[in-house]
Amino acid sequence: LNNVTWRDRTFDIEFVPSVDMRHGEPTDVQYQLRNSGDEALLDCQLELITPRDKIQLVKYEKILKAIPPGESASLKVTFVASSYIVDTTATLQFKCIETQRKLIR
Repeated sequence: LNNVTWRDRTFDIEFVPSVDMRHGEPTDVQYQLRNSGDEALLDCQLELITPRDKIQLVKYEKILKAIPPGESASLKVTFVASSYIVDTTATLQFKCIETQRKLIR
């Protein structure tokens, strides 16, 4: 008989779904990553998927320390909107080592 134990790395993201931005001005947004799995989350980061031609990801904090199960960590992102953006939906992709990618809009 083989004893097999599955370990799971999953996370949830808490965020404000709507952000007001001014053309050309930096806007800081906080994202809260909560470890909902039973393994520590490692090397969490994000990527702007769309619209790359209208919003620039100026700076973001990469979470380098481990996030233990049941705990959360904050990730601050600074965006700048181009001069021709109006009511646009941004898509971000969050990823930690050995997790499924999560898209938010």
